[in-house]
Amino acid sequence: MEAKKFDRELNGECSNFKASSGWLWRFQKRHGISQIAISGEKHSADAAATQSYPAKLREILQAEGYSEERVYNANETGIYYKMLPDKTLAVRTDERKKEVYKQAKDRLTLLFCVNVTGKHKLKPLCIGKSRMPRCFHHVNVNCLTFLYKNSKNSWMTSEIFEQWFFTEFVPSVRKHLRAKRLEENAILLLDNCPAYPPAERLRTRDGKIQVEYLPKNTTSKIQPLDQGVIAIFKQHY
Repeated sequence: MEAKKFDRELNGECSNFKASSGWLWRFQKRHGISQIAISGEKHSADAAATQSYPAKLREILQAEGYSEERVYNANETGIYYKMLPDKTLAVRTDERKKEVYKQAKDRLTLLFCVNVTGKHKLKPLCIGKSRMPRCFHHVNVNCLTFLYKNSKNSWMTSEIFEQWFFTEFVPSVRKHLRAKRLEENAILLLDNCPAYPPAERLRTRDGKIQVEYLPKNTTSKIQPLDQGVIAIFKQHY
């Protein structure tokens, strides 16, 4: 409609221009115009905090003497393991293409954690609904390549995260740093998930292993695991 409007303004009513789908496709291709998503976390990010916080974090790391080996990031994501693609190809005569199906939204929550160097990757934490899923029957859960917990709706809870921090994260980090002959102090960077406990509750008694919460509405741009790490995992999945 806009192309026809501009054509009338330029050439008057005598124009025979027709803005067909083919013309629009060629116009977009010629000028490098493509379809993009205009919604998502990155579009609501706090630009000021995103620019200022890295310098503040650098000061914290330098003041406490945290090397890259002792800086960790943890983040969670959802896996809708029964959800099928919502787009497909069909011939014009296929009557089923008008049928609509309700998407299956059964989900799992996965928590990933890794240090800056990437040399220490903790076992992923998987959260499902069932306390003991059928697929685990006759399976030694302790031998799995991931940790499993359950909650009512498969979401992260404060209790699950606090237990994971003290029983999995802290011992694993200490073991790794001991093997590297490094001082056993570390910092874990987290986003502001409402399910996470306050920072005061997530620190060891000696204060050598603690957490630092990133500013609100900035994690989509500055949180390490959000910069394609989790996305690559989902592609492989």
